[in-house]
Amino acid sequence: MIWAGNPDKDNTAEFVYQIKMVSVIIKGALRDHASAMIREVDTGRIREAGQEFIACTVKVLEQFRKMKEIINVPAVSEDRKAHFLFGDEAVSQLVIVYALKILSFLRDQGSCPEEEQALRSFVTSEYHYTSTA
Repeated sequence: MIWAGNPDKDNTAEFVYQIKMVSVIIKGALRDHASAMIREVDTGRIREAGQEFIACTVKVLEQFRKMKEIINVPAVSEDRKAHFLFGDEAVSQLVIVYALKILSFLRDQGSCPEEEQALRSFVTSEYHYTSTA
């Protein structure tokens, strides 16, 4: 994030590009995890994958959102802060979309009520985050 505080036009383009790339990588990981889970037939593995989805996604979001500390300094323009916040909101929406796909799958399965509840709580938490961010 060295580009965050340098107002050079090329650095701004690189800053935006990096945010987009991180978002795309996160989207791919969410999609792949959800797809693998939805194809799974073993209930035990479905439970495990549901728990892994939440744990891994929480870790990714925590690390991504730590970047907010890096850019939340006077040297970083409001425009750049807005780029990051837009990326953060986009990532959050992606997380919600894939979590809801998994939740729908779990409801259809009917055999993982604890994972359903954990995922519901996770989605609620992420909705709350987006409304307060």
